[in-house]
Amino acid sequence: MVAGVVRGLQPDYCLETGSAFGQTTEAIGKALFRNGHGHLDSIEPDLHRAVFTRSRCDGLPITVHQIDSLEFVPDRTIDFAFFDSLLELRTPEFRRFRQWMRRGTIVAFHDTRPGRDLRDEIGALGIRFVHFPTPRGITFGEVIQP
Repeated sequence: MVAGVVRGLQPDYCLETGSAFGQTTEAIGKALFRNGHGHLDSIEPDLHRAVFTRSRCDGLPITVHQIDSLEFVPDRTIDFAFFDSLLELRTPEFRRFRQWMRRGTIVAFHDTRPGRDLRDEIGALGIRFVHFPTPRGITFGEVIQP
């Protein structure tokens, strides 16, 4: 689903927090590659997971950063952001990276099944949401206030 969104949006710059073992990272990277443009910065604080994800995504337009997500500084405007880190970090991460987003930036939050829904908390920050009740839950949003 995320790869399909990236294919359709044609973003130039994507940000991901929490790569785990790189499944979604790789899917985003392959979508960017097929698009013929774009880059993904993936942030993974765990050394083992970052190394694994780098290896898995070799040759794709991805840079895996082994750093705390709240310390990372993007070098351009974010077109698409995928938040998949620890649940308690997602609101602080969104607040942190909001300054690099514009009106129309698309964001996604993974693992938003009942009991893990962040829409009320983040919605006040100028986001319009669509929730998909997949088994683990995924919520997409659009920044509507710059």
